[in-house]
Amino acid sequence: MAKAVVAGLVVLLVETGTSLWIAVGWHRYILLNEQPSVVPQLWLNRILAYLGGGVVIGLIMIVPTLVIAWITLALANVSVAGPSDLFSGSFQIKAVLISAAVYIPVGAIALRLSTVMPGVALREGRELFDGWNATKDQISTFLVVSALGTAAYFSLDLAANYLWAITGSAVVVAVSNAIFQWLAMMVGFSILTTLYGHYIEMRPLV
Repeated sequence: MAKAVVAGLVVLLVETGTSLWIAVGWHRYILLNEQPSVVPQLWLNRILAYLGGGVVIGLIMIVPTLVIAWITLALANVSVAGPSDLFSGSFQIKAVLISAAVYIPVGAIALRLSTVMPGVALREGRELFDGWNATKDQISTFLVVSALGTAAYFSLDLAANYLWAITGSAVVVAVSNAIFQWLAMMVGFSILTTLYGHYIEMRPLV
């Protein structure tokens, strides 16, 4: 049991470190046209700063996430008569709608806060709420972006379940999930880069 926990922590640390490395390198490549070598440069100070910014934003997001989830569940008035209700079609549909009602506004808030993160990768001395302040008139835009991201998430989850249903292979599902997660990560970094370039650096979208 202890070995499994240690192994899981090691995998988590490697995945987190690699993701941060890629994020910093990708932001710098797009915004500074910094050409990577075979092995991208390890900007350790920027990676640590990026990690710190992400942790702070994550902590800030706890309160709005709990508030939005509580309000949504209260309005939805979800009731479950028994275990069988959890697998009913109506409950599944309601669960998806409730999840979307939480994910979309939470995602929009997180995106607005995270818009500043590429600046952390560039070491431009940005303040934490620069992204929030720069996008104060773009709430509807961020809700749309968050809605598209939520739809993509549910679509990928559905695709993974479909693969499991037709193949029954855990290996196929694991590989497909890894590919999906990689694509989602790169799209997410690209979206943040675009938002930073447009709303903070005032670059044109095209």
